[in-house]
Amino acid sequence: MQAKANILIVADESIFPLVNSDYLSSYGYTIVGTSNSGESALNYIPNLLKTPLQTDLALIGVQLNGRISGLQAAELIRQRFNIPVLYVSDR
Repeated sequence: MQAKANILIVADESIFPLVNSDYLSSYGYTIVGTSNSGESALNYIPNLLKTPLQTDLALIGVQLNGRISGLQAAELIRQRFNIPVLYVSDR
């Protein structure tokens, strides 16, 4: 059996139902964390990297709460932490 991905979800209230952690977990994916803003995700990831759980993918909403967009947060996450990103939009 192939191991499923460990996923970080960064989404605001409009996107979260599309990437619901319970739904993803029911398919065997491990949700390593959730955040509703780019700033909080960027602050959370360093602590996450100190755990044994590897983050394989970040699902990021294009629009996020806070000062930076999902696009900006994704670029910073790729640059700083080398985590692949999948954009999610409700449009």
